[in-house]
Amino acid sequence: MKKLLFRRESRCLGTFLLITLFSPAILATPVQLAQAVTIAQSSCDSPSIQPAEERVDELVVKAREYTSSQNKEKALETLNQALERLPSLNNVQMKAELVRDIVITPDGDTSLLEKLVAMYVEAEQKEQLSSVLAKLLPVTQSLSSGYSFIKTSTLSAIAHHYATIGQPQKSLEILPQSLQVVNSLQGAEFKMIALTEIAEAYLAAGQREPVPAILAQSLQLAQAFEHSNPYRKAEVLGRVAIAYAQAGEYDQALEISKTIENAPLYRSNVLGAIASQYAQKGQMEQALQLVQGVDAGYAKAKTLSDIALSYLKAGQQDKASNIFSQAVETARPVGETLLAEIITQYAAAGQLETALSTAQTISNAEGKAKALSAIALLYTKAGQQTQASQVLSQAIESAKAMPDAYFQARLLKEMIDNYVKVGRYEDAFQIAQAIQGDTVDIELSKPFVLQNIITKAVEAGQNEQALQITQLLDKGDIGSRNVALQRIALSYAKAQQFDKAIQTAQMVENYGSTYFYQPRTLAAIANEYLKTGQTNRATELYTQAIQVANSLEIPSNKAEALAAVALEYTLSGQQDKASALLSQALQVAQTQEDNSYILQAIADEYIKAQQYDVAFKIAQAMRDSYEKTNKLQEIVSKYLETGRYDDARQFVNIYETPAEKVGLLLAIANKYIQTGQTTKATEVLAQAFQIAEAVEGPESNILVFKVETDSQGNRISATEVDDPADRGSLLEEIAIKYAQAGQYNQALQVTQALESTATRNQLNQRLACYR
Repeated sequence: MKKLLFRRESRCLGTFLLITLFSPAILATPVQLAQAVTIAQSSCDSPSIQPAEERVDELVVKAREYTSSQNKEKALETLNQALERLPSLNNVQMKAELVRDIVITPDGDTSLLEKLVAMYVEAEQKEQLSSVLAKLLPVTQSLSSGYSFIKTSTLSAIAHHYATIGQPQKSLEILPQSLQVVNSLQGAEFKMIALTEIAEAYLAAGQREPVPAILAQSLQLAQAFEHSNPYRKAEVLGRVAIAYAQAGEYDQALEISKTIENAPLYRSNVLGAIASQYAQKGQMEQALQLVQGVDAGYAKAKTLSDIALSYLKAGQQDKASNIFSQAVETARPVGETLLAEIITQYAAAGQLETALSTAQTISNAEGKAKALSAIALLYTKAGQQTQASQVLSQAIESAKAMPDAYFQARLLKEMIDNYVKVGRYEDAFQIAQAIQGDTVDIELSKPFVLQNIITKAVEAGQNEQALQITQLLDKGDIGSRNVALQRIALSYAKAQQFDKAIQTAQMVENYGSTYFYQPRTLAAIANEYLKTGQTNRATELYTQAIQVANSLEIPSNKAEALAAVALEYTLSGQQDKASALLSQALQVAQTQEDNSYILQAIADEYIKAQQYDVAFKIAQAMRDSYEKTNKLQEIVSKYLETGRYDDARQFVNIYETPAEKVGLLLAIANKYIQTGQTTKATEVLAQAFQIAEAVEGPESNILVFKVETDSQGNRISATEVDDPADRGSLLEEIAIKYAQAGQYNQALQVTQALESTATRNQLNQRLACYR
């Protein structure tokens, strides 16, 4: 999927304005300079991406980002928004690609939908996924025969997910449709994969009857499949063999495994998977006999572990213990990570003491810490807190023995996250104390991790625990303490525990880098009083907050504190009082020779609160023109992000160069087109056209990056790309936007402004796709 980009160097070296037609204008970092920018040449056989498609793509990307940050609620909400728009897309190819990207695993990674399903299943909220699957199904069913592989694979995946969330009947309604589409597939490998996926989905839904016939077709195709790489052939055969084993057709699965040649690792994995299926069905002797033929240590250890767990489920403790010991000894030479995984699984099956004694024999510090941490958590869940504490201490000591500070911090963060998930905040705090020194990643730093623990406790309503942990923070880290105390105080206030809220707010220290926290916290508590109708008490707290702010001696501190209280007035709808107090804050800031740092900090707080108009007013008072321009441009980008396109239009002139102005206008026009406001889009494009004609320099320009020279200084190689901000590129984009807005004649008029006949002809060919 190709994106059209606009980037232009601004007045100051190292700061760049990047405007993409897939996202709003933002101030880019210098790193973005290294990105090669090309303008996609479209043809009518490969339709240009339209604004509506861009918007859906934006939402899918955002949903993927939310899953990566473990914010499943926002991920689900954003994906639902994308799926609501998806059926209306006219570009069938784009629609098919988006469906594929959402549902089918891309490039060996886990797909967006698969990650989301896993998160909701883990949280025991799988019923909430029904809305996504229900929206995906009709879109997938609507795909034409030209996208048969995407269609059948997606239908099978949706059916599989329905089975996962406990709705197998829906799966069984979908799978016949997927099977029907297979007949139109071209290519034996595609057909074989699709058939195997359908068989796997039937098994997941608990319906075995159709599976043997489906797998027979798949096997025939797999056996006929030829490839120069023996591992490709092995992978194809192996998947079919495992599916047969899952269906209980062990003899057939074993026969297929014998045909896997020149790929011993794959064959071992397949035999191990078949043996595990034997064990799951209670056929232990067959599983043990088969596992002896597995040569690869990893596969053998995993399979022995599966057999041991199956013996435990069958109540055969002695045999389980014996096989577990074999699994452990097989895993040791393979690697400590595998060993820790096997031990943890055995512990999770209720064998805590055996798992603990085995974990203590691990020599690798990281593997030992992982296993001990998991066992300690299981002891906690079992109510054996004394033992849990002892084992957790051992796990922390093992982690501290790791030589690399970064990997140590990453492991400790992983341990902390596991404890936070189950509400063990004090244990998480204990682990965090072991984080040593600085790390490259700020999210692994001790202050950040501690704040996250406290935040999670507050979000869970565990204010008392959060407060206890806060009081254990380093006394010298006033900033972290104040941030935490503010969160806790506000949480108390929202729960209408006002006495505790005020007591907590008074613990905030009123100096150092976080001087404004006590005034703002008191004002925020006052807002909560207002919501309950306690106006007099709210007024008292506002007055107290202002008094504290005015008592600060350092002007910059006083300005930020007054502005913080003004912000709370704004949030409570008391605009007159907010304006008066903010004016006082700005007057204090103006007494400083360089007020930019102070006003930038104040503006940032208003931006966080989405009070962009006030933030704009604050930024305009900054004396440093460079900082002022950057902050104003940041606020304009927020207008775009939040749909305030008319407001963004008013501030085109804060950009100094014509190319920058055109870039912003193109971004605004694109948003108007996305939202169906084509009249406004046309107005903006007319303005952009007028400015673009004034862009100086050659119509076509080449940017050169990564120049390599020899010892004499002669150029050996370089990366050359078209300048997306030259006059010709800007005019091309204006013409394309006109066409996308349905204004074909205006688009043709723009082409006449191009000096190059070749460029003009090429653009006319692109525009013809929009007629």
